[in-house]
Amino acid sequence: MPIFNGGQLEAAVDLARAQRDQFDAAFRSTVLTALEDVENAIVALAQERIRNRSLAEASESYREAARLARSLYGAGSISFLDVLDAERFGVSDAAKERGIFAIGNVIDTAADYPGTILASALWHGEPMIDQAIADVKAGTFAAKDYGIYAFMEYGGSSMVVDEELAGAEAVEAAKAVEASILDGSFTVEINDSEPSSTQ
Repeated sequence: MPIFNGGQLEAAVDLARAQRDQFDAAFRSTVLTALEDVENAIVALAQERIRNRSLAEASESYREAARLARSLYGAGSISFLDVLDAERFGVSDAAKERGIFAIGNVIDTAADYPGTILASALWHGEPMIDQAIADVKAGTFAAKDYGIYAFMEYGGSSMVVDEELAGAEAVEAAKAVEASILDGSFTVEINDSEPSSTQ
């Protein structure tokens, strides 16, 4: 081993110490980042549990409101439209709170739930009423099911779609089917049988 090497050994020791310090700092930084990630995950989990609990309570509240509305309807205190409102607004409220999309029912509530109502199936009672009046005037009125006049084919229903939420391709496809229904080239198969469970 040479005695006089111009300080190369001392420089090598200094370099090794510097590399050790660099590796130690990188290791400490990695550990601190990992601990921060774990802490953030724990906080996020706690917040998600609180959010889920809140959503479950809200969902239960909406179910209870709908149950009470049906009970009041059964007692003759409110109209069936009030029951429908309790049910459909409960669904929209729950979807909004959960940050998911919902399909509106019977009326367009998109303005009340921006960014939530993807599309709505709208009901128009006029064709049913118009047909019943026409039958009365013609002297052919009978107690029968005027429900078919609620179908889109007869103008009894329509749809509105939030094009920003649904996307242009989906809206175009839905409008094509709607046009086919209106021109009679597409018929929706109706199955009124009671659904059966798959479980």
